[in-house]
Amino acid sequence: MTWILLLLSIGFAITDWIAVARQKRTLEIIAKPATLAALCIWFASFPTARSSTIGVLFLLGLVFSLLGDVFLLFAEKHFLKGLIPSS
Repeated sequence: MTWILLLLSIGFAITDWIAVARQKRTLEIIAKPATLAALCIWFASFPTARSSTIGVLFLLGLVFSLLGDVFLLFAEKHFLKGLIPSS
């Protein structure tokens, strides 16, 4: 199961690269966050990711990277939010 999630993440990343190269904005909006979402699920599927402090912090880092990617997809309105989380 974990290998499927990792391969799915790689597939989304390749799809994102192709979408950017071919200027397919709708596909990019789907594939870019899907890459990190699949990575988050993949990493969370390991028991040590949820039971150790480092694992939890790494997972939080992946989640914040996902949020940053989503904000940067809409750079016109949310560019600074994607770079620096504000409270």
